[in-house]
Parts: sequence; C-alpha cells; structure tokens
Amino acid sequence: MLFKKKQVSSNNRSSSQRLNSNPGFSYYNNRPNRQANNTDPKAIKKSSKRVDLKYHLKHIPSYLIVIVIVGSVLYTLTLTIRPRIILGKSNSGSNLLRDKKVYEQRIRQILESSIFNRTKLTINTESVSKQIEKEFPEIQHSTVRLPIVGREAVIGLEPAIPAFILASGTSRYIIGSDGRALVSYWDTNASLSTYLLTVVDDSKIEIKKGEVALPKDYVDFITTVMLQLKAKNVSIKALQLPNLINELRVVTTEKDYYIKFDMNGDARLQTGTFLAIRERFTTQNTNPSEYIDVRVPERSYYK
Repeated sequence: MLFKKKQVSSNNRSSSQRLNSNPGFSYYNNRPNRQANNTDPKAIKKSSKRVDLKYHLKHIPSYLIVIVIVGSVLYTLTLTIRPRIILGKSNSGSNLLRDKKVYEQRIRQILESSIFNRTKLTINTESVSKQIEKEFPEIQHSTVRLPIVGREAVIGLEPAIPAFILASGTSRYIIGSDGRALVSYWDTNASLSTYLLTVVDDSKIEIKKGEVALPKDYVDFITTVMLQLKAKNVSIKALQLPNLINELRVVTTEKDYYIKFDMNGDARLQTGTFLAIRERFTTQNTNPSEYIDVRVPERSYYK
C-alpha cells in the first residue's frame, strides 16, 4: 500500500520562519547597548546643570519671599538709638528735675556707647538701667522694655520726690527724701523754686551729687515740720541748720522771730507746741523779740 507523503503546511513553515527571524528573541539583540551606556560624564554633568538652573529659575519667587521674611525678622530684632521715655504712673511730669530733652539726649548716648545695645538679642537691659540711675541720681528707678514688633525701646523713669533745696556755701542741691543730693539746683527746672523751700546749712559741708548730704531722719523731721505748718496756713520764710548739733531754726512770714526745733525729737509734738504758744501770743497781741524754743517736750521757752 502506497502512502502519500505528508506535505508540510506552508503556513506552519512561514510561522516558524517568522519566529526564528524575529530579532526580539535574539540573545544578542537583547544584550545591553554598551555604546549607549558609555555616555560622556561631562555631557551628563552639563545636562544636570541645565536641569538645576531651570529648577532654580522656576523657584525664584519663592526664594524672594523667604529673603523678605528673613530680612524683616532680622530688621525687627534691631533697635534704634532714639528710645521713647515715659514717666511712672505714680509721678507727674512736674517731678522731673531736669528738662525731658536732657534725659533723652543722655540716654541716647548711653545706648550708642555699645554696639550690643543695637539689637534685642544682645542688649543688657539691666545694665542700661543701672547706667541711667548712676547718671541721674534723681531717677529713683528706671526700666528698659523691648517691643515685640517695633524697634523703639521704651525707657520708664520713676523720678525721686524732692524734699527741699539744701544750700551749703556756694553749693545748692536738690535733696531727696532719703537725704541724697539728687542734682545741682543750677541744672534743674527753674520752676522748682516756686514750690521747694531752701534750707541753709551754716556748716558749709561739701555736697556731692548722688551722695548722702543729710541723714534721712533729719530730712523726715524737716519735711514733717513744713507739712504741719502748711496745714495750719503758716508760711515759712526761711529754714536754717546752724552750727549746733541737731538744731533746726524756722522763720515764718508772720513775725521776725525764729523757732528752735530739736531734730532728734518728735517733729509733730514740737510743731504742735509752737502752734499752741503762737495762738496765745496772738490772743495777747504780743510776740517774742528773738525766738521760741520748743526743743523740750511739751514745754516752750521764748525770748
């Protein structure tokens, strides 16, 4: 029996040929392209720089915003040398013993004296306060406050309350309630002479600014006598500290005699004794020729 030879399908053969000829399945075709990977490093770096430049140019507005913000913050941390001066709530402007411009000018000089005073981060507010109080003994207390946003420091001044003017020799100083010589009378406001009385010290002691010129007890005694007489509408013409221990002499505008006080005693009691004998003299229409001595408690002597 004769068998016919199978004929290979042309379709299968062509498919096989196509399969074998497909470069996608070739081992060599799938190997990495060495030439492509051997790119010049300089070219890669240059390309990278172009990408970076484009990136930075794109973000310029953001950079500008950051620079402005940082600059603004740094600017607000700086301080001007022209501070704002305010007075303490318990004191009025009339208690300033000098013109306000004098304080402003000198405080500016203090701030200019150190570069560290130019920024909020480096300024020593306590040191500045001490310098102000040392320069101006009439300032009882000073404070330096820094603003959060602004650049103008706020200087708070608490002026000491003056008691009277002390004249000794050629010196005339304003005396504070603690007995310190606050400031020379010639450096103060002219208006002080209208409400501050002058106490003449015959001992002619040397008065130094900022130092104790009189014991505080003496100042308290003299002040109390002045206030007690003022309360009774008795005007004082003169006050004197003679070269005698603890003695104060007061001359009123009513008569030419003077009153002797002992500053180691009770000022209220002695003033009360004087007012009582004064009333008696007024009733009798008589007056002592020279003085009234109230230094002995509850007793008075006159001449």
